[in-house]
Amino acid sequence: MKTKYHNANRLVGKNIKEAQEERIEKPKRFHNNVGIKKAYTILNKLTKACQLKVIVIKHTNGNVLTVSAAVLNRWTKYYSGT
Repeated sequence: MKTKYHNANRLVGKNIKEAQEERIEKPKRFHNNVGIKKAYTILNKLTKACQLKVIVIKHTNGNVLTVSAAVLNRWTKYYSGT
């Protein structure tokens, strides 16, 4: 009876120790992955060239429209078929 108790006690102690180690290691792995992802995102932002958004369209007479309202008006005419 005494040996059963000691064996069970050792097994419980071993399982508790493993659970505690796993509980400590999981956050470390999670934070490490988050840190790597964040660093990769920052690195991409710093190394990629800035791409400017240019909104221009040619009018039917060949002039290039650069004013937002004129561009919008031209697209409206283009899609309406006029």
